[in-house]
Amino acid sequence: MKKKRSWSTTLCPFRAHLLHKRNSFYVKAAYSILTFSLILLIAFSLTSCDILNNAINSVFEVYTPSTTNNYQGLSQEIVGGNSTYEWKRSRIGYDCLNTQNQKDCYNRMKTAVYNVLNDPTAKGDYYTEKIRLEGITLPSNELRLVLTAFLEDHPEIFWISNGFEYVNDNQGTSFQMLSSYSGATLQEMIETFNLILDDILKKIPSYLNKYELEVYIHDYIIENCIYDKQAASKNDMGMSSSAYGALVDGKAVCEGYAKAFKLLLSYVGIESFNVTGMGKEELHLWTAVNLDNELNNEWYYVDVTWDDSDTSDKSGNYDYFNITTEQLEYDHTIAKKYAEFTANEINGYDMDYPANFNLFIPVCDSLTENYYRKNLTVIYDFSNNNEEQLKNALYESAYAKKGYINYLVDTDVYDFESVYQKLFKEESRYFRYIDDVNRKLDDYTIDSENVRASEKPHINVITILIAYSE
Repeated sequence: MKKKRSWSTTLCPFRAHLLHKRNSFYVKAAYSILTFSLILLIAFSLTSCDILNNAINSVFEVYTPSTTNNYQGLSQEIVGGNSTYEWKRSRIGYDCLNTQNQKDCYNRMKTAVYNVLNDPTAKGDYYTEKIRLEGITLPSNELRLVLTAFLEDHPEIFWISNGFEYVNDNQGTSFQMLSSYSGATLQEMIETFNLILDDILKKIPSYLNKYELEVYIHDYIIENCIYDKQAASKNDMGMSSSAYGALVDGKAVCEGYAKAFKLLLSYVGIESFNVTGMGKEELHLWTAVNLDNELNNEWYYVDVTWDDSDTSDKSGNYDYFNITTEQLEYDHTIAKKYAEFTANEINGYDMDYPANFNLFIPVCDSLTENYYRKNLTVIYDFSNNNEEQLKNALYESAYAKKGYINYLVDTDVYDFESVYQKLFKEESRYFRYIDDVNRKLDDYTIDSENVRASEKPHINVITILIAYSE
C-alpha cells in the first residue's frame, strides 16, 4: 500500500501599500517517485520569491509513523470574550462541501486537530491523530477541498501546516494532518493565544452596531500588527500566515491579517469568509464580510492587509473597507471556484503547482456601509454650499495637523477626471481653499507649494497629501 503526502497551496503574499509596490512569488512544486517498495511522496508548496517557470524536482525523506497512540491532547476551551456580543461560528466552508463523505471527514478533523504527537517526523513537523474513514474513499483533490473548508471555518487553529498524508485502500481512506509544533509546545501557545484573544475581546466597547464593530476590529489589527517582510523574503511564513502571528506576535502576511480579522469578527457575531486570488499579479487573500440586516444578506469586501499602508500619513487606511466586487477588481483578480477546476488541476498534475481556488464567492454590490461613503466630505456640484463644506473639511484636517485629507466624488453629477481638473489644473480651485483656510490658522499654515494629490477613480476618491510651514 502506498502512502502519499500532499501539500496544499499556501498563501504568502506581500503587503500592498499606497504606491502598490509588491514583491513577487514563486511556486515550487516538488515530487519524488520512489521505487514500488517505497512510499510515493508528492509535495506542492507555494512560497514567496520570483515566479519560476518550471517545477523543481526534489527527493524527500519519508517518515512512516509508529502505531503509537501517544498524542498530546490540547485544550479546546472557547474564549469567553465580550458577553455583549454573540459568538458566531462560520459554517460556509462546511456548507460548500459536496458530499456526506467529505462532511464526515470534516467533522472528524474537529477532534483530530487537537491531538498532536510530541515526536517529530523526519521533515520536522508533527502528526495529528489519524483519521480513518471506513468504507469511504476520498482522492487527494477532495481531501484538499475538505482541509481548505475546515481551516477556513476555524481560523483559531493556527498550527496545521499546508500538508497532509493519506492512504486509500480497499476498505477506505486514512488521513493525517501535520502540525508545525509539537503537542507540548502547542498547549503553551494555545494558552497564550487565548489570553491575548480574551483581552482583545473584552476591550471592545459594548453596544456597537455591526459596522462600528467591523471598523473597530479593522483598526485594531492595523494598529497592532505589521507586515512581516522578513518572513516573506525568507520564504518562511511560520506563524505570520496565521491569526496567532497577527494577534500574538504582532506581525503577519496577508493570510495572517485575513484570518485574524475573520476570527475577531466571529466573536462579535459577524459572518465573514476569506477569498483568495491575485493582487497585482501576486497570490493574495482578503475577506468578504456579511453585514446582514433583517431583510437580506449584504456582503462587502475588506482587504485589511492593503489598508495597512506603509506610508506614514495613513491616507489609504480605508481604501479597501467595504467595497464592491467592481471596485475590488480594479487591482484584484478573484480565483475561480473549486468546481471550475479538474482534479488534476487541484492536485497540480497539469501545471507547476496546485490550483488556487475559492469555495465561496459572494455578490458584493452595495456601498451602503462603505467607509468613505459614510465618512468623507462629498464633492457634488461646486456650489457655494459645497465649496464651504470642502473648505471646512480641509480646515478640520489642518487644525488637527493631519498629513492628508480624502474627498469622495459624486460621479452622478461630475465625471471623476473633470473634478480633478477643476480642483488642481484648469481652475486650481483647491489652492483658493488653502488660502482661505490659512487665514484661519495661527501658528502654522498649509504649504501650498508642497501639496500632492492622488487620484483613485476605482473608489471615486481624491487623496490630498498636506505639508505645513511654521
